[in-house]
Amino acid sequence: MITPNHIFLSSSLDIAEICKPLKNCGISYFSYTKNYQSGKRVYLTTNPYLLRNYFEKKFYLVGNCESNPANYQSQFVLWSTLPKQYLYKEARMFGVGNGLFLIKTHAEFVEFFGFGSQPENHMVINFYLNNIDYLQNFCSLFIEHAEKIIKQAEACDIILPYHQEKLPHFPSHVLNVKNTTIHKIKLTDRQLACMKLMLEGKTAKMIGATLNLSSRTIETYIHHLKRKLRCRNKSELITKFLQLDLGNK
Repeated sequence: MITPNHIFLSSSLDIAEICKPLKNCGISYFSYTKNYQSGKRVYLTTNPYLLRNYFEKKFYLVGNCESNPANYQSQFVLWSTLPKQYLYKEARMFGVGNGLFLIKTHAEFVEFFGFGSQPENHMVINFYLNNIDYLQNFCSLFIEHAEKIIKQAEACDIILPYHQEKLPHFPSHVLNVKNTTIHKIKLTDRQLACMKLMLEGKTAKMIGATLNLSSRTIETYIHHLKRKLRCRNKSELITKFLQLDLGNK
């Protein structure tokens, strides 16, 4: 659908130049998606190879950022907490992992600011959760510095269909990194190993294979972890785990 000289791809060097400050934070990947109510789209990125693969495999028909704009709420979400994990497994093949979306909704469109790092750099997620203000400020600067590129991309009038699957919404209190009660909780070595593998997006079956345990045993660990951290689901569990004091990791 898009050729190598399409602005979505050809602008990647200019986008990378704007995103240079992120490298000092361990962030090696950035993407910007803008979806209008009309179906018009804008995709900009520092990694044109990943974006081209996204289009070639028609992930724009199913992606977590491809629902009707009315289905989103302003928030930030870790990729590891989202459905359709095969999308992020694919991203890791292109050297991109440990991602986060900062979502901003508007009357006529929704914006997705994507941040990522090298797949082995799991510590970058701690940076995200402790520096949300910095990421929000960067998003504002990006819109300012990339204004001309965004307008050129909008002029291409790429219109695509939306699906209607809603993205989970995580209440802000779940993401409160200053929750001292959570900081006091300690995990066993086995629980800690299980959580770190979950953070990498691994399923219970994959975690079991890594730890030489059955998937049922892993599911039991996860159940106990949910009770210990008072979580309703895996998404909250991963987020609260990242709030624990680093000395516990």
